[in-house]
Amino acid sequence: MKRLIDVIGSIVALVVFTPTMLVIMLLINLEDKGPLFYGQTRIGKNGAEFKMWKFRSMIENVHELRSQMMRMAQCSRYSMVCYGELGNG
Repeated sequence: MKRLIDVIGSIVALVVFTPTMLVIMLLINLEDKGPLFYGQTRIGKNGAEFKMWKFRSMIENVHELRSQMMRMAQCSRYSMVCYGELGNG
């Protein structure tokens, strides 16, 4: 009986949330031409690995851009302090 309720609940959830998921997919595709989904390997019960999929919410090469952004932030902070833009110079 529990299995039947799980299957019926899953089917109902798919029918209800499919329009929302389609809109999210369209918006991600319009904003950025990268992949729509992000897959990550996770460790589950008893150490079993499984692939978890979710909508991609960050830009595609965020790890490569992180160091550039950190350098820009440090340079920006340094120039603000050095040139008195913070009001204490």
